[in-house]
Amino acid sequence: MIHPPRILLVMSLIDPAVVSSATDAELADAIVQLHGVMTAAHARLLVFLAEHTRREAHRADGADSAADWLCTRLNVSRSKAVAWAEAASRLEGLPGLEAAFGAGDLSFDQLEPLIGVAGPGDDAYLGATAPAWSPAQCRLYARRRRPVSTEEANEAHMGRSVALRKCADGSLRLRALLDPEGGALVEQALCDRAGQVAPDPSSGLYEPYAKRQADALVELISAGHHAVDPGRATLVVHLDAGVLGSSTGSHHLGQLGPHGAVEAEGGQGLSAETARRLACDCVWNLVAEAADGEPVLVARTRRSAPAWLRRELRRRDPTCRFPGCGRTRLLHAHHIEHWAAGGATEAANLVFLCSRHHRFVHEEHWVISGNPAEELSF
Repeated sequence: MIHPPRILLVMSLIDPAVVSSATDAELADAIVQLHGVMTAAHARLLVFLAEHTRREAHRADGADSAADWLCTRLNVSRSKAVAWAEAASRLEGLPGLEAAFGAGDLSFDQLEPLIGVAGPGDDAYLGATAPAWSPAQCRLYARRRRPVSTEEANEAHMGRSVALRKCADGSLRLRALLDPEGGALVEQALCDRAGQVAPDPSSGLYEPYAKRQADALVELISAGHHAVDPGRATLVVHLDAGVLGSSTGSHHLGQLGPHGAVEAEGGQGLSAETARRLACDCVWNLVAEAADGEPVLVARTRRSAPAWLRRELRRRDPTCRFPGCGRTRLLHAHHIEHWAAGGATEAANLVFLCSRHHRFVHEEHWVISGNPAEELSF
């Protein structure tokens, strides 16, 4: 918040000697005030930029876009130029945020994630409340307001990769990029296992956390090498109640909802369809939340298909049932009639699919019909 100018602020702009004689409190106060002035000036810059862009005045300088023009004229980075241009175009319709930013109450780091999701319904609320939030809290609010689409989830999944490089001394270097769902599972599994490591008995000290996570990775792979089970680590999923349905008081959750915010415990955004796939066959905690954030249903840690039923399914479905697939490992018990829509967790409503085709059926919206004991149509 901008305070009335003080002698220190005015003098520091005129006489550098004042800076060396200022107290710590005066220096801190001047820094805060000057940042407020910078933010207020930035807000005015965006107002002029919005009008400049509306007139397409950047074309007179040979620039194809406002961001190109900013890069050329202000010598700012491309990412910063794009962020300023987008903020200028969106801020005009958000008077609450515009006023807070113009008054210096809201920094650009707080503003940037909010303007992508703010609308008339929450603009006044954000203008009054967001100045008290950290930039991380602003990003969290924005992420929760913008559900992950199935297309985005598929795009993230297509980008997954693991690269292995053998070093000269025989050690192995790994570099991995996982989609949000896979990343949440791996992160939870490694953190759980690394957190169980006891300190050195002689010194009482813990090894660095990175080393404990490396040991955890080896232990998890070693433990699962002979018995790969899709039960995996426990995944905690928070979602809007409408993602799985609305009938939270009954034995199932009613009709499936196509939209809503979904995130793993670590904050990774998931698509609604990914949440429904995880509900098929996963060790998980489900927290369904109403519009006000209050939990309306909590499903305790569970595996939808218990061990005895999985053995029956394995006997009937020794391989993935998707046409042409013969995979025998990483098989998931998929509900033909979805669990969230009241489908029973019984052999007549379950079919084994490999992890790849389980994702394919959900995220690519394939429909399965027929009797799994006889013939199925995909």
